[in-house]
Amino acid sequence: MLCHGLHAVGASLPDPRYSSRGMIESLDQILLEGRLAPPGMPSDNKLLNAQDVKALQAYFVARARESATASPDKPKP
Repeated sequence: MLCHGLHAVGASLPDPRYSSRGMIESLDQILLEGRLAPPGMPSDNKLLNAQDVKALQAYFVARARESATASPDKPKP
């Protein structure tokens, strides 16, 4: 998941840790159906399946929680 940063920590593209609940819930439409293809987010349906998308959703939520509870001096993964 390097497009949006190593360990889901924003690179030059939006940081998935700060995605809205609606965005996380619609990842299947985004990644498998190409919902955001017109503005530049291509479908990854050749690389991912529905189970992969569910795993990404859980990962992004977990990373968001880690970031929200991390102390400023604690190294982030």
